[in-house]
Amino acid sequence: VLLSNTMSKSSSSTRLGDLAWSKSPKTSSSLFTLTYGVLVNHLCTSSSPSSEVSASLLKIGHNIGTRLIDDYISKTSLLNPSFGRSPCASFPSTAESIAKVGLKMFLGVTADVRVDGDKGYSLVLSQNPLADFVELPDEREDLKYSNVLAGCIKGCLESVGFEVEVEVVKDTVWGDECLEIKVEGK
Repeated sequence: VLLSNTMSKSSSSTRLGDLAWSKSPKTSSSLFTLTYGVLVNHLCTSSSPSSEVSASLLKIGHNIGTRLIDDYISKTSLLNPSFGRSPCASFPSTAESIAKVGLKMFLGVTADVRVDGDKGYSLVLSQNPLADFVELPDEREDLKYSNVLAGCIKGCLESVGFEVEVEVVKDTVWGDECLEIKVEGK
């Protein structure tokens, strides 16, 4: 089930995401992807099991997310004062804010939202901005390579008062057709 918001909310979120992206400084996507790959490789070379590396990526992402939320709120407040007052006023509104504004603002991509009951939703990205040039070796097939994104979302949401569990359930590096991140309120 796709999130059914009014068209005006969705289109205003999309416009705000596009505006924020256009005004943000850019870095090469290849440089970003390769730098992230080096970080993951460094964590893997310590011979830690994939579960520990995945947990480290989640923690790194969480720390990033607790800082990104301030940037997100200040930029959305400046670009559109009426949107900035309550982009995360309720748990369901966070789905649209993350999918159409936050991901666009920081990564240049958007996501579709799939509602998973009353307390959850999934963010579905047709392209994984972290997965260019990535091929997991067989011994790391269970590595949650994109866990830093789940951690960012968790850190952002917890910083604005929502207790959540966030998990990567599909990933293009695992051979799936998309990247799907499940967000569930507690």
